[in-house]
Amino acid sequence: MTINIDAIESEARKLNELSSQYYLSHAVIGCEKMLEKKLEEASKQQVERIKKAIEETEDDEMVEKLSAEMSQINRNRAHIFVDYINFMPTCARAIMTNNNISISLPKCLQEDSGTGGAKQLRKLLAHEIGHIVLHTDKVLSNNSPRGTLTLTDDTEEIEADQFAKIILDLRCEHYKKALESRSYENYQ
Repeated sequence: MTINIDAIESEARKLNELSSQYYLSHAVIGCEKMLEKKLEEASKQQVERIKKAIEETEDDEMVEKLSAEMSQINRNRAHIFVDYINFMPTCARAIMTNNNISISLPKCLQEDSGTGGAKQLRKLLAHEIGHIVLHTDKVLSNNSPRGTLTLTDDTEEIEADQFAKIILDLRCEHYKKALESRSYENYQ
């Protein structure tokens, strides 16, 4: 069997070029893990409250209802998805639907093959991740189809912008170190 190294390298380069435009995918995964821990902690508190209520009641129907509520809490997990919709180039949102968070980004920027579109997408994505990390309760409890677009607190917007700047700077620093080391082992 012959291995075509050139073809493998060509495909790896194509994937690398495409993925370099969306290098915050690791941040989305990390955000999901942080959110999972927050939900787990909140779930523990809810479970303790329900256990106490079960101990205090003698009503069998209430025990059954509380037990069902507790089993539902234990299954609560949120996943984060990124999609592209027809938005203005400066708009994005994070919205909670069916125990999932969807981050919607402008489709026109995804289709922009220049670096400007990719740069703006990263900034918008980092901003929405900032809302999820910093304002978790508001994101999870917001039932509006407009999601984080309904947040009107200037402080929260400034915080999400600052988070975006910091996370993008940290990612750039990470990639600079990887390039300087020029070593696959050191990059991991």
